[in-house]
Amino acid sequence: MIIGADGTHSWIREWVSIKIKCRVYQQTGVVVNFLCSKPHYKIVFQGFISGKILALLLLPDLHISLI
Repeated sequence: MIIGADGTHSWIREWVSIKIKCRVYQQTGVVVNFLCSKPHYKIVFQGFISGKILALLLLPDLHISLI
């Protein structure tokens, strides 16, 4: 088994001739990483506000990512 999860210009995908279909979604996103002063206790938050998604995702140690 080979998994080609190595990005847009995947040499694995090219090597095994896997074709791709690209779609432009006309969307943008912002990602910010933080170092917390207190433990996050492995709790993830996600909310949907006016058709937008706001998520706090876990990273190693005391780090989180706000998307």
